[in-house]
Amino acid sequence: MSAEASATSWVRSAKNLRLKRGHILVATLQKKDKTWNEDEIDLNERLGNLDGQFLLDGKDYVDTASNTTIDDKRPDKIQAWLLSRLQNADGSWPEEENSAELDITDAMTNEDGKLCFAECVIFNLKIEEDSEN
Repeated sequence: MSAEASATSWVRSAKNLRLKRGHILVATLQKKDKTWNEDEIDLNERLGNLDGQFLLDGKDYVDTASNTTIDDKRPDKIQAWLLSRLQNADGSWPEEENSAELDITDAMTNEDGKLCFAECVIFNLKIEEDSEN
């Protein structure tokens, strides 16, 4: 996938999206050569809980989460949503089952069959630019 590809392209080139242990995103991703590769990435390393809502650039959300799921069915399987019930800052739990949701479509990329957080693309571009100089 090129850096110019749309942010939703990873979802379009993925199948069998699921979560293991409530925080490890697993997907089968299409590679550049059209073969498929199963990969996983730990969302808990980059997502936190800020008073019952997902926090990007946080960590350890799973410590205060229950019933976390992935939903790739809205709309037309071009988005991936993380749904959960996250504990509030005061220690209470919301009544609503999926009180927190986060569209992780723009936060992830498919780098030749490997799941990456979006900044991986920026980092890889920087290395390529530096090596050309």
